[in-house]
Amino acid sequence: LGTIQKEDVCTKFQHNNSRILFTGIQKVLIDRHSPSTTATKDLVMLVEDGRVRCLDTRSSCLSDETQKNTAQIALNNGYVLPGLVAFGNKLGIQSIPSESSTGDGSGSKSGDALNEDKTLHFAKYGVHLDGKGLARARIGGVTRAVTAPLHGGGVAQGVSVGLRMSKDATILDNGIWKDDVALHLVIGQ
Repeated sequence: LGTIQKEDVCTKFQHNNSRILFTGIQKVLIDRHSPSTTATKDLVMLVEDGRVRCLDTRSSCLSDETQKNTAQIALNNGYVLPGLVAFGNKLGIQSIPSESSTGDGSGSKSGDALNEDKTLHFAKYGVHLDGKGLARARIGGVTRAVTAPLHGGGVAQGVSVGLRMSKDATILDNGIWKDDVALHLVIGQ
């Protein structure tokens, strides 16, 4: 898209009650997708208020009334993919890996998984849902992330947290999809 076209489309996405129709979809890589027709020539995706409302043929997704107030984006050989999940990086925990002051603090070298009240670190207590790392991940298609706490050494690294990557999510409002995902242990190098 050209710069002016891109700004127009982005502006429409940001307004409430926005409705955008993507055409030119050639392949859908989502298991749950089962269009009413097997032909992909007329496959469209209707996005309304930031959510996918329909992924099917144009006639199944649009009524005459809906079509009037719908912006359209024509894709060239478009693909529909599921949202990506990032794992293993410090998304939401540390902004600059080489600068310790940009993180949630370092973990203890003597973490004890059997005495979690005193020594085990939980990523959910140190996560921040802003920063350049999260913004870059969103642009790349990441919709969820699993982040472990910073590791200071020892065997028990801590307990990871599951984050939603929506730019409007907060810690108290839909930003965490799973408080305690897994206990992370370091074995060997």
